[in-house]
Amino acid sequence: MGVSRGSGDIRVLDASTLDVLRDDCRGTRGPGGPRLTPDGSRLYVTVGRPGDVAVIDTATGKVVGRVATGTLPWGIVIVDVP
Repeated sequence: MGVSRGSGDIRVLDASTLDVLRDDCRGTRGPGGPRLTPDGSRLYVTVGRPGDVAVIDTATGKVVGRVATGTLPWGIVIVDVP
């Protein structure tokens, strides 16, 4: 998946050609810092203007949740704890 701060879109890309496969997650208002869960099922993306983190189902490309963070979240760290 790719994040476009300018357009506010999150797009699914073909890793070998970088062609856009899907761009149905639009208007996230300042996305950044994308991080995948270890199993690849969820993508977490900071969303600056509303001050939250979008949780995206990677199979569908849909936002399935939001986590409030406060003003202008900048980065995400995912730790796989055994």
